[in-house]
Amino acid sequence: MGKGINIAKALTIRISLTRIKPEIWRRFTILDDITLYELHEIIQRVMGWTNTHLYSFIIKGTEYTDEETVDELGKGKDAKLVSVRSLKLKEDDKFQ
Repeated sequence: MGKGINIAKALTIRISLTRIKPEIWRRFTILDDITLYELHEIIQRVMGWTNTHLYSFIIKGTEYTDEETVDELGKGKDAKLVSVRSLKLKEDDKFQ
């Protein structure tokens, strides 16, 4: 096998809404080579949402969101430029 070949790994994600009773949650599988923007798009589909609100992920103290919000607020990172793999998440890691 040649050098530099990265095979995508399957990750199981569990998401839940906070401050909602009873708990609303979903579990689904993704490949780790997708971007955080693509993860956002998948979450929209699995939750049955229509992408009508801004989004952000806060992972290990860093915020990832859309390019316009990053440019406007001058903070955070563009979710389209960050792969899930690059975050080096471990089993049971949590993020918002």
